Amino acid sequence: MSVKRNLIILCSVNFLVLLGFGAFNILRPYLVLALKGVLTELPEKVSSVNAGEAVIELGLMMSAFMASRSVMSVISGYLGDVFGRKRIILLGLTLYILVGLLYGICDSVSKLIILRLVQGIASGMVWPVAAALITESVNINFRGRAISIYSMTGNIARMIGPAFGVILYSFTINVLGFIDPINAFRAPAVIISLLSFPAFILSLMIIEPRIVCRRYKGSHVYNFKSFFSGFSDLTRDVKITLSIILLNGFTNGVAMGIFNSVATVFIIEYIVKDPSLLGSIMSLSALAGLLSTYPASWLSDKIGRKIIVVLAMIPARFSVMVVPFARDYFTLMLIFLVRAASFNVSMPVMRALQADIAPRSIRGRVFGLQEALSNLGFFFGPLIGSYLYYVLKGSVILGFPGIVIPFFISGVISFLTLILFAIFVREPISIAP
Repeated sequence: MSVKRNLIILCSVNFLVLLGFGAFNILRPYLVLALKGVLTELPEKVSSVNAGEAVIELGLMMSAFMASRSVMSVISGYLGDVFGRKRIILLGLTLYILVGLLYGICDSVSKLIILRLVQGIASGMVWPVAAALITESVNINFRGRAISIYSMTGNIARMIGPAFGVILYSFTINVLGFIDPINAFRAPAVIISLLSFPAFILSLMIIEPRIVCRRYKGSHVYNFKSFFSGFSDLTRDVKITLSIILLNGFTNGVAMGIFNSVATVFIIEYIVKDPSLLGSIMSLSALAGLLSTYPASWLSDKIGRKIIVVLAMIPARFSVMVVPFARDYFTLMLIFLVRAASFNVSMPVMRALQADIAPRSIRGRVFGLQEALSNLGFFFGPLIGSYLYYVLKGSVILGFPGIVIPFFISGVISFLTLILFAIFVREPISIAP
């Protein structure tokens, strides 16, 4: 019963919080443009939106979020191993609520960046700990599917989120009467923050598995050395495999950070300026990810995880590199659908493989380290991507438009990581309990 309860609760929390993320993510670029004074009217009332003026600030916001999330993921993974995962999740959700409410009174880009940094702390407290708790709450043979169900709820939220954000945007204009861009894009954040309240209430009902709870009793020395206790007992193959997975987390974070920092700006500037059309791309991409996640995870429980990850990563890498060549809505949509489906096949299976390899006693720290390195890469990625986009826009390099370069760099980094993964990662003969 506790297994079902934990899975249902954590999937519900995942859905509620990511629904808010998806809703506000589509509005944030417009809010930054409004706070900078670039967008003085609602976007649907102007002929074009010079979104490139916000690329640096959006990159800084993304990096601030990932920097704090990176540090907090390591700390929360360790604290979850020692004190219990439920407490850490509850603290993180409390912080989510406070930050969300403060969005409603944010009146400058610099304050928005600070709020994103604090929100990264909350994110680092919730997600790696929740993922570790799910792997401990289910049967080993159901682990891949459990993580895929967890991921699917996130994909449903991402699918609905942009549409929800557009609805809230329309509500603030047509019902609340906010016709100035700042309030039109700021007010929805207050409503979105309310989603964290039911998530917090649900988390109070989490039941940690007994075998996990026993680790939290008794004396313990809390220092840097104790953080790495248990890693030295791993076999050579396990150490190499975990090292490659952790490296993969960092490099993928860099690649995704580069891509995410420039993709939205590129779409607004060259393809669609209407928030509803941008939201449709995000929603349908999330739907593609949703439909592909569970079958792949089910297959990984049956035939192994590595082959699924490698095959899924290939089209995801190619799709990143061809995005800047799209010049119409439907071509871009097709590329994003392929990318989303491939990515959402590989990531849950990768998490399951990580859980298979890491012993229960250090699983929280492994998940925390992987999340931290991924977020650290995501810290550097947006800085690189937004700077290159800003500097190279309008130029031609080796016959390619300058804006292509960040997308190429993202794809090449991802392919190099994939080669290392294919060569060095070893699936365990016996799965860690």
